[in-house]
Amino acid sequence: MADFDSGAAYGYNYSGEYTDSPRINGLEIIVVLVMVTTIIVSVFMGYFAGTKENQDIQKYHDISEIIKSLDFFYANNQAYPIRQCSEDLNPIDFEYTLRRNLSGQVAKIGTQNYIKGDFPQDLNGDYTSSYDNYIYNLPCPSLIQDSVAKNNQIYSDGDSACNYNRSATKTTKNPNGKVEFRCYLYTSSVNGDKYSLGYFSEVEQKFVIVTKFRTSASSVSYS
Repeated sequence: MADFDSGAAYGYNYSGEYTDSPRINGLEIIVVLVMVTTIIVSVFMGYFAGTKENQDIQKYHDISEIIKSLDFFYANNQAYPIRQCSEDLNPIDFEYTLRRNLSGQVAKIGTQNYIKGDFPQDLNGDYTSSYDNYIYNLPCPSLIQDSVAKNNQIYSDGDSACNYNRSATKTTKNPNGKVEFRCYLYTSSVNGDKYSLGYFSEVEQKFVIVTKFRTSASSVSYS
């Protein structure tokens, strides 16, 4: 077996002359840069994809808790909380009607608390308590206008509300034409035998709507 030649290993040939070691050419550098860039982009995209999925998981959890609370409410009252504002899915009835009916904070409505912990808010939403900063344009005089006349707050109890606008139309309150979908939404039938809940999926970029009629199984649709 041939002996290991330490001289050759360190760049010397058998004549004793030093030879240059192989050099990296420009093409190899470009290949390495492309590989590194691809890895960085993959990690970056994976991070944001994971973030959106986590946001949807939180929204699904919040809506699931509300659904459980509505089931208990129906069992005790033979009706779901009846909307106060609009038959369309809207944040006002979610934040006002459901909070009043499910949190036990309004004695004349009911003192039983169906919600564990704080009343859920969509963490992606933009909330404000000042009517001057409020861009949701659905009129609801019985809930909002009286409070505005007194103290410029959206709700008389000082609670904040989620800005919601499906239109990019620029207005005085919405000078940048901001489209704000990220609110939890609710509505019901006039007699409370049916309700719909909605949230905006960050992954699908569309609304997920859960509808339930009395004690039948809930159905899910997208908008």
